[in-house]
Amino acid sequence: MRVITIFNHKGGCGKTTTAINLAATLAGAKRRVLLVDLDPQAHATIGCGVREDEVELSTWHVMRGEGGESGPLGLPDIAWEVVDGFYLAPGSVGLASLEQTLAGTDGRELRLRGALDQAAKRYDVALVDCGPGLGILSMNAIVAADEVLVPVDLGFFSTYGLARTVETIETVAERIGRQPVVRVLATMYDTRARTMRRALAALRNQHGPTMLETVIRFHVGLREAAAMGSPIAEFSPNSRGHEDYRTLAQELLAAGLQLEYEEMARREVRDHQAREKAVDKKIEMVYGAIPIEDGVRFVCNAPGAARVQVAGDFNQWATTPDADMASTDQPGVWTKEVRLPAGRYAYRLIIDGRWTSDPANPYVESNPYGELNSVVEVP
Repeated sequence: MRVITIFNHKGGCGKTTTAINLAATLAGAKRRVLLVDLDPQAHATIGCGVREDEVELSTWHVMRGEGGESGPLGLPDIAWEVVDGFYLAPGSVGLASLEQTLAGTDGRELRLRGALDQAAKRYDVALVDCGPGLGILSMNAIVAADEVLVPVDLGFFSTYGLARTVETIETVAERIGRQPVVRVLATMYDTRARTMRRALAALRNQHGPTMLETVIRFHVGLREAAAMGSPIAEFSPNSRGHEDYRTLAQELLAAGLQLEYEEMARREVRDHQAREKAVDKKIEMVYGAIPIEDGVRFVCNAPGAARVQVAGDFNQWATTPDADMASTDQPGVWTKEVRLPAGRYAYRLIIDGRWTSDPANPYVESNPYGELNSVVEVP
């Protein structure tokens, strides 16, 4: 059985979302998957549609070594079937007291590893969902892991803390003499945000060998699926959220198992990257005023227009030929790039001589003539 622990010191970076949806997608690839909820908040349990008041036996009972009718409880004894091939070992708030319960106990960091070894013949893959921070629970999860998957949202604090997270994994590995493979997964990626594109490029530059090719894009359907207690594979199987986790599952299968999925995964990853590039290119043509590296790109949709201009306080509202926007290869779409220093600028469009605010820009202000000017800020 392959054990993948999902860990990051920081909360809110997509650990539980990844645990649930990766488990469901691997099950869809005909693997028997066990998701172990080792978080006292039991978010993975709730996200699988299991209410806390329904859970009688949890990972807390297994980690404490409580006995059942035929000996100590094992993970299969407490597992719920979420979908075909996907099983959940639910968490509970009792896990919060495990640090004190096992204080001074020999081998306390090996409890999970022992439980997983006993269940190895029942499942193909075990995913372990950890809470934030490092305590006895996360240490158990790292000690048990063949691989540690580190989800990283592309905000400053998460990328800044990645080195600390990797250092923690290496410290635990040195202590036990067993080094899991570390894989970094970029999550909550918004292709429209230039800062995120830069952050992703910096991550790939700094952590290239450990970075997965797959990127999990921001998708509101993932949150909606969690709220409904359902994996995205069931809630919205045709969504890009499911597409991303399917690509991730195939990449992990190819990397770890070297079986029939390897070539399929590589093709899927290439196709995924091509679609990402196509999306990025399409985003470049979003209508409105789009800040670029050294100014603003104005893009206007004016079907049937013979001449489109943009004028503002950056050109003294002049309608000279310098204000003309250029038509593109997309019918009715006009564009113009204006080099501007950082600041706030008011502007209007002139379509065949008719002045108007930019319908694609919701940011407006009144002008002295009782009309509305559009506003753009250059960072």
